[in-house]
Amino acid sequence: MSMDRTELLRLVNSSQNCKCCGFLLGPAICYRGVLKPKVLFIGEAPGTSEYVLRKPFIGPAGKALEAMIQQAGLPKQVAFTNVVWCYPQSEELLKQGYALQCFQFWGKILDMCKDAKLVAVGKFAKEVLEEKGIHFATWIYHPSYVLRCEDIRKKQLWDLNVTRLKLIR
Repeated sequence: MSMDRTELLRLVNSSQNCKCCGFLLGPAICYRGVLKPKVLFIGEAPGTSEYVLRKPFIGPAGKALEAMIQQAGLPKQVAFTNVVWCYPQSEELLKQGYALQCFQFWGKILDMCKDAKLVAVGKFAKEVLEEKGIHFATWIYHPSYVLRCEDIRKKQLWDLNVTRLKLIR
């Protein structure tokens, strides 16, 4: 089943009333991208920029990821979501239990994007997908982590991410 706009809006609206956990700040930051992506990037959780702008992968890490996507020569038909849809007030709150509770929402995104190649963005997202037994084409280091690394390490991880993305073209 491919996703249509009405179905996506219905999912987004239902996620805004989620009360699964009391530790995360809403509203839910759900999805950004085309309705029929060739590649779906699934990250960890919204950061500060995403919380303010209400879209996943819109801040510095998102800009870095888009640069990696372009450098790898991936198609422009991509989309972005996270395994946790609400803003964690601290990284200590980013736990698999929350991601598994959010599965009621992002699992539907996966169903709606069945034809897309799935890329786990970051170790946490990779571990959550593995816990759920969900196959992904590859995983990459989270761009926010890459951006925080020292120069030589940053270049190595950036190049590794681009290489992994080239392999799924």
